[in-house]
Amino acid sequence: YVNFFTPMTYHHMMKTDINYIKTLVTDMETQVNKAQLAQKVSRNIPIIPSIQLKNYYRDEKITLEENKKTIKTALEAGHGNLIYFQWTDIEDNPEIINELKKYNNSSS
Repeated sequence: YVNFFTPMTYHHMMKTDINYIKTLVTDMETQVNKAQLAQKVSRNIPIIPSIQLKNYYRDEKITLEENKKTIKTALEAGHGNLIYFQWTDIEDNPEIINELKKYNNSSS
């Protein structure tokens, strides 16, 4: 069984618009739903986008504003869920940590 899918929606690395995250997640949801219908499976498998919050394979830095938009877009696409790559990229960046905490319902 599959608990969830997490596509690597690394828009910055791929030089695409942030909306690429929504497009990819929506497409995967469509494909998974078609496959489930064909197999007569009624279980919902979440598609949770994995995002990058630090530049990789490019010299251009990701701005804080871009990271904020990426987080918001990924949460919308992932129905309130996201995965980010990788913790060591943000552990020393309080601005990103604070942005993520805004969406954490269990934080005080």
